[in-house]
Amino acid sequence: YREHAPGKTPLSTSLTQFSRRQITLPITMNATGFSCSWDSGLVGLIYVSLEDVRKEYGVRRVTQAIRDQVCEQLKCEVAAYDDYLTGNVYRFQIEQDDEIIDSCGGFLGDFESNCLPEARHALPLAA
Repeated sequence: YREHAPGKTPLSTSLTQFSRRQITLPITMNATGFSCSWDSGLVGLIYVSLEDVRKEYGVRRVTQAIRDQVCEQLKCEVAAYDDYLTGNVYRFQIEQDDEIIDSCGGFLGDFESNCLPEARHALPLAA
């Protein structure tokens, strides 16, 4: 990242990956590390420049509170990418008389808390 912003220190967090050479275990990634150092390691960084943070938040000075918020957002982006890598991506489809009347996809994370409530909410609209 120093090539893209020479002389500037961006906000960043390291990315670690857990991977075994078994087909049954998917690759997983996070920003906090894994307890098994044998099968995991540093694979990169996720970062944002301070200039971009200032533009996004409309501030001239990036406070510690903003830094903490940005770093948390970076971790959330890594978690969403991990959901994609591990197959935690869901969709629903509502059919009536063999016809699709509603559908939506791209729900990441836990099925029970993310996709299912939206599907249940769509049922009265479709009926």
